[in-house]
Amino acid sequence: MSLAKAIRFGSTDRGLNIRVQATNLLNRPEFSFVDTAVNSPTFGRVIGVLPMRTVQVVTRFRF
Repeated sequence: MSLAKAIRFGSTDRGLNIRVQATNLLNRPEFSFVDTAVNSPTFGRVIGVLPMRTVQVVTRFRF
């Protein structure tokens, strides 16, 4: 999900863009790896989880 805002200063050549981007906004676990090796003691278990919520703010000044 992302939100963006564009602000212009005087002429159309100058401006400021602000954007906020978020992944996994609801902070639910995203499982990445299930052990499928039959001889493994962790067979069938989830071994890895992807990173949780991340938020990034991007600011760009045009001139």
